[in-house]
Parts: sequence; C-alpha cells; structure tokens
Amino acid sequence: MYITPAVNLIIDNIFGVPGVALNSNIRERRLRIRRRDDVPHGQARVSPKAMEYLGIKDSVEVVVGGKRKFVFNALALDKVPENEVWCNADEMRELGIADNTIAAVRAPLSVRGVES
Repeated sequence: MYITPAVNLIIDNIFGVPGVALNSNIRERRLRIRRRDDVPHGQARVSPKAMEYLGIKDSVEVVVGGKRKFVFNALALDKVPENEVWCNADEMRELGIADNTIAAVRAPLSVRGVES
C-alpha cells in the first residue's frame, strides 16, 4: 500500500515525529551510540543540529533500554551525523554498551553525574 507524502504529513502532525517524545517538556530522540577512539573519556560528541532540537547545552543523558542512564559532557561537532552520538570506545566497553546501540538521548533530567 502506497501512502502519499501528504498523508504522511497528516499522520506526523497527529502522532508526532517518530522517535521524539510526545511530552513537550521533555525532548528526547532515539539515536545511535557509536564507539570512537578519538573522543575523550566522559565526553559525547553530538551534531549541533541535534543539540539544538533536543535542548542540550553542556551535558547529555543517554538511556539504554529504558533502564540504564548515563550522563556525558556534550560537545558539538559538525562531522557527527544527526542521528548519531559519538562516545569513547573504552568507556562504552566498560559500561557494556555495544557499537551501534540505539538509545534515548536527551538533556539531563536529574543532577549531573548521578546515575539512576
């Protein structure tokens, strides 16, 4: 069945943008977490465009599987694709996060550095 772009636009307006939380106070999006050796420990590299629409200023919260929350210092980098977050490879191994994991990414809700 073919759905026209006009119908897709109507569906998006009714149900919201896919991957974005429906609550307007909390903006989050499911993004790919990538392991990169060139990112310092404790930092996450995020697209400036993604930082803008997620409301991220200086830190980012990554929620894996709806249970495990991690907070990193966020740094904007133009080379990062809009649907990815780059983190330190060794740190991701320590935390048990595989390369290409899809996780909810948002501005931190809790006090920075505290894992729930």
